[in-house]
Amino acid sequence: EGGEIDFGEGEIDFGDSGAEIDFGEGGDGEVLELDDIDTSAIIVEEGGIQGGVARDQDALSLLDNRRTRVIIIDELEELAGFLTQRLVEASSDSIKFDMVSSSHTQDSNTLRKLLDGVEGIASRLTELKMQQLQTLRDSPAYTDRLVDTFKQKLRLKEKVLSSIE
Repeated sequence: EGGEIDFGEGEIDFGDSGAEIDFGEGGDGEVLELDDIDTSAIIVEEGGIQGGVARDQDALSLLDNRRTRVIIIDELEELAGFLTQRLVEASSDSIKFDMVSSSHTQDSNTLRKLLDGVEGIASRLTELKMQQLQTLRDSPAYTDRLVDTFKQKLRLKEKVLSSIE
C-alpha cells in the first residue's frame, strides 16, 4: 500500500533455454526443392498491354492528375510552414526555442535557402499560367470558349485593319 510496485514472487522467463533457431545454414545436406513450395496463392499478372493499359486519371502523370497535384501542393505548403517555424526558432534568442531545438540546430541561411526553394516550386505550380494550362487539358468546353474568343478577336482585328485602309 505504500505506493510500491508488486513484482510478484516468481522469476521472469527470458527464454534462455539454450535452443537455437535453425536458419537452414547448418550444412546438413538438405536442399529445399521449389516443387515443395505451395504457390497456389500467388497470382501472376501479365505485363505490358496484357496487364492492362492505364486509362483516365490513372494514365496521367503525378502533376497532371488533379488529386495527386493537390496533395503535392498541400505537402509543399505544409513543408513551407514547417521551415518558416524552424527559421523563427533558429533566429530567436528565446530560451524556450533553444530548449526545443538545441540538438538539431540549423543555420538560418540554410533554412532560408530551403524555404525559398520550396516556395519557388509551390508558386510555379500554382501560378495563373499553370492553372490555365491545367484547365485547358481538363475541360474541352473551356478550350472551345477560348478558341471562340480568339476567333472573335481575329475578326475584330481584321475589321479594324480594314477600316484603317
